[in-house]
Amino acid sequence: MEKEQLLPSNLKETIKKSDNYLFIFIPGEEQAKINILPIGSLNIKKILIKLEKFSPDLVKGISEVLIELGLNDNLIHTTGLCFSKNRECYYETYVDLGKSDVNEFKEENIKENFLEVNRVIDLCIINITKDSCS
Repeated sequence: MEKEQLLPSNLKETIKKSDNYLFIFIPGEEQAKINILPIGSLNIKKILIKLEKFSPDLVKGISEVLIELGLNDNLIHTTGLCFSKNRECYYETYVDLGKSDVNEFKEENIKENFLEVNRVIDLCIINITKDSCS
């Protein structure tokens, strides 16, 4: 059986409006989601935070750290995911470091700040490049 792709007819025209896009694939148990986001530069970092579980206080704590580090104005996308099979939860945020003046991006300082938030287990920072998906 041949698979069909149902895409909006204006998708190609819309994509032509920006030079660079970030495609974010969000897996699900029965479906998947793809976000296509215009980006201003190619200096993109993904901050992936492993959590014990979600709570309003946790999200508030993460938001406060993003503001404290001066990253809140440079956010491209944030989302939280929990996988029922292995009960793991993650919060991920994508930051465009080329958009404006950002305090020097020191990974160790960022990790240290996020690990102080209650229910944050671990964190990794991933450099997103044009070749990340090849």
